[in-house]
Amino acid sequence: MKGLSKLLPLSAIGFAIFMSFCTSPKNSEDIFPEFSAISVEGEHLNSRWLKKNVFVIFVTSREPYHIDLLAAVYKNYQKSGLHIIAFARESSISKKLAVMFPGIWVIVDHEEKYLRLFNGRSCCGRHYFYGSDLRLLATANNTVSYEEGIKVYLQQVINHKKFDFSLLLPEANIADSPLFYEIWEQLKRQNKENYFIFMISDVCIACPIAKKISDLSAATMRTRSSLGGMIIFSSDFSDIDIQNFEVQWKAGIQLSRATGELANHWNLLINDFRRNDVNGILLLMDSNGTLIAANEEAFKKLGI
Repeated sequence: MKGLSKLLPLSAIGFAIFMSFCTSPKNSEDIFPEFSAISVEGEHLNSRWLKKNVFVIFVTSREPYHIDLLAAVYKNYQKSGLHIIAFARESSISKKLAVMFPGIWVIVDHEEKYLRLFNGRSCCGRHYFYGSDLRLLATANNTVSYEEGIKVYLQQVINHKKFDFSLLLPEANIADSPLFYEIWEQLKRQNKENYFIFMISDVCIACPIAKKISDLSAATMRTRSSLGGMIIFSSDFSDIDIQNFEVQWKAGIQLSRATGELANHWNLLINDFRRNDVNGILLLMDSNGTLIAANEEAFKKLGI
């Protein structure tokens, strides 16, 4: 969610998208269902043959974003061993998919038999990703783009690529980091014993990050003689967004927006991982810039 929506309660659309992804299946519906089908090319598919990593998509209309999503998954993971199954209502679309994406299973679902099996009714089409134990890892409407949705789950499971704090700050001293040089120069002017940096790429009133902001504000007030700090926003926050934040939270903490190499690097991480992975990052350092703690450990050291 970009722009002013960061500072407002989640919209109905944003909330639906957020809730459409799941990472911890809780019931039998999250297990890959058993079925048998014949592809448009006459190949027999029995779901019991599939042991891990299955991507399922229902192409329920002629909207191009359905095929764009499938194309992105196919391009990046078809050769990785990912099983790809596409269900289509119309024979014309199914034949087109079989030509465009050789090596996947394309199945016609005239009577919506498989749609009911996956509980996948949606005006916008729906896709699913099942991991190594054939448990559901992620699902969303096809309106959620590849980059904003399924990509991160595929990366984590198949490429074993997860966000690591060192990708943001490999140095032990923030003063030595080219990315944080300008931020550190601003912090030093506060002339404190310790400093923190809190990085925000998304925020709303009802989000867990809102409590962390309040807690940080309280910690700053308690230790104002020895603790300095700064909240940094990702580059897609506008001046108005930041002004609204200041009015709404009254955090009493210096505010800044990422620029230059820090902004570029942060945006790359947001693109490669879930936005929440690189949101609400807390860095705690001493007067020399040496990193004392990060994230939850930093909150604990601040008594939060």
